[in-house]
Amino acid sequence: MACAGADVLPEDAPLGHRCYDETVVKFEAKHKWPHAWFKFRSPTQGEVRWQTTLGACGTNELTMRVARACYLRFEAGDSADAVKAYRASLYTRLKEARRSAQGEDDDKPLIALGAASSAPPSTGKDATKPSVQNSSPVTPPSGTAVPSSRRPPPPSPAAASKKLAAMASSPKASGPKQKSKTKLDSAVDDPHRWVRRKKEEKGTPGGRVEIQGTRSDGVKVRFQVTASRCGGDMELAESIAFKLSELMASGAPREDWEKLR
Repeated sequence: MACAGADVLPEDAPLGHRCYDETVVKFEAKHKWPHAWFKFRSPTQGEVRWQTTLGACGTNELTMRVARACYLRFEAGDSADAVKAYRASLYTRLKEARRSAQGEDDDKPLIALGAASSAPPSTGKDATKPSVQNSSPVTPPSGTAVPSSRRPPPPSPAAASKKLAAMASSPKASGPKQKSKTKLDSAVDDPHRWVRRKKEEKGTPGGRVEIQGTRSDGVKVRFQVTASRCGGDMELAESIAFKLSELMASGAPREDWEKLR
């Protein structure tokens, strides 16, 4: 059975290719940050050590699949920079596929309130009935006197008392205003969504990966992993950030985050 997300990747290496050999492309499952890796030697670039991370791919199978795709590109003569850009594009495809599988639809256009209906005009008997849209009362400009015949009648004392009693018993009136649930608050079940890549800025050569969110106990967390501390490898920095986000969501204290980083 194909792994979820495999359909967004390019065609896998042909069966029997040497990159399927476990001594060529290896998977480090017991590593603190599991990853697949291989060494490739070319006459122009010498020996290159390459890796793809489980944190960026999602599953062991997809991690090996991306590693084999990179191996084929090296075999075709691509430079390390070209393969790095290629790997980043595959990571992006997998990330978007995971979001789609979780039901996230950030690109869905919002429907404007008060937009005209696209239904065709009624014909026959219904044609004489006024539409709901056109039957709404027109609000006069501010400062314009409203004729007494159009003013709504004042509520009766009994109706006013009933409304006040309902307002007093409402949960909104008896307690503090509830904070609206943000996108980060809803991501507690998936702390990997706390991770955000940041571009290179002053003081962070190579860029950084920032972790920011709110745990289920209400504690806000914010942390970062810089590419410079990871040998300039943003993929490794992101993999470390994924592990840190899981630790933060579990309720571990900040001292444990620092120690793991």
